[in-house]
Amino acid sequence: MIKLSELIINIEKININLINYDNEILGITDDSREVKGGFIFVAVKGSVSDGNNYIEQVIDKGVDCVITDQIETYDLYKNKINIILVTNSRIALSHLLNIFYNQPAEKFKIIGITGTNGKTTVSTLLYQSLIKLNKKVTLIGTNGIWINESKHEATHTTPSVKELIKLFIQFKSLDIEYVIMEVSSHSLDQYRVAFIDFDVAIFTNLSRDHLDYHLTMDNYAKAKKMLFDGLSNKSLAIINADDAWGEYMISECKAIINRISKENKSNNFYINILEFSSNGNKFEIENGINGIYIESKLLSEFNILNLSFVALALTHLGFTENLNSILTDLKGPEGRMERIDLKNGAIAVVDYAHTPDALEKALTSLKQFTENKLISVFGCGGDRDKGKRPLMGEISNKLADFSIVTSDNPRTEVPEEIIKDITINMSDNYEIIIDRKKAIEKTILSSKKGDIILIAGKGHEKYQVLGKEKIFFDDFEEIKTANGKLNG
Repeated sequence: MIKLSELIINIEKININLINYDNEILGITDDSREVKGGFIFVAVKGSVSDGNNYIEQVIDKGVDCVITDQIETYDLYKNKINIILVTNSRIALSHLLNIFYNQPAEKFKIIGITGTNGKTTVSTLLYQSLIKLNKKVTLIGTNGIWINESKHEATHTTPSVKELIKLFIQFKSLDIEYVIMEVSSHSLDQYRVAFIDFDVAIFTNLSRDHLDYHLTMDNYAKAKKMLFDGLSNKSLAIINADDAWGEYMISECKAIINRISKENKSNNFYINILEFSSNGNKFEIENGINGIYIESKLLSEFNILNLSFVALALTHLGFTENLNSILTDLKGPEGRMERIDLKNGAIAVVDYAHTPDALEKALTSLKQFTENKLISVFGCGGDRDKGKRPLMGEISNKLADFSIVTSDNPRTEVPEEIIKDITINMSDNYEIIIDRKKAIEKTILSSKKGDIILIAGKGHEKYQVLGKEKIFFDDFEEIKTANGKLNG
């Protein structure tokens, strides 16, 4: 057991009123339903509910101590219970749980990847690399939680603090050596990873996304920057120097900095592309002294950058030998620029691209080796940032030879209204097919040899969200069915 006095040493306190300072603490939670006698209750103010509204309930349950960042709550209860006023309840929750469970994350090498696009690909490639190196490794991300080579489902890209703590305890029992994490902007903004000391942090890029939550690009960037602000001087920060937000991310960073670029040789790592085609690519990462040569069969030019992030991370972790042999046969994650060769000589590519930047990068990359027509099949999600809809329509209209605008997780919005937002600035060379199944089928059945069809937005997802219900839907299955109807 641990005493209250021992637990609260390292949390930032504004005011404190403790009646029983040395009580033994039996648990910590921010959920009033979980409170028992001897617990600390951390009152977190969220977007849906506010823990400060449940103080009377937790007192009735025998809570030992309440922690709040609301002065009104502190003043109201300071003479009734053990109560502490802190600067930020979410930070306090993260640190308290970490201390209570004996700092379960401190034994691992932890790599965090953040950015709008590329997190899943970079984390998957790094995970595969460490598996090939016979290391005990886990991956926490959008496509699930991988422990060694076993997959488990996940509800969020980056789980809650309590879930992460439980995972790290499990990893410790399995003698895991490396933990790879996709670190979302939501998790950073909500301090879910505040207790973690990252050994490597990677910034892929920043473009418009999640503005329904962050409201502005500045707020979005600030959340991402928190990952790099928290690094120690022994850590490594790898940034995409070609991204406009790259230097901002490391403006207050204490870590070792690796800047990598495909455009500017003045950065300390430069990507020299030697060969690029639909069959694969060859490139060298140059640093002015020697180079890392890499061959890969991964589709798209931006996967060259993703592989470069992985190479630099592996180098920092001490794996400097035979990097090409480690990286050459890696496969991208499901639904990320995943290629399906069709019987008529066309190519279908499934990608998770659901932001303007991701759609632009995918289409630009595919256009370079399209022999006939480049066709785009895409939509936009409902109940999310509406501002990106016309942007995605314009991008598809500009880069694809023909666009099919369809449905993509409309949620509680009317699909026709979403599509109206997408197509407001589109001209010619597009068709609206609301039913995604019909859109995919028609596009494939009308395709010709040399065409490349990008089916964007869903990627690995096996569902459509209609209203508040998830309906099974799989882009890959629809492509396979349509391909079966083609004449070989």
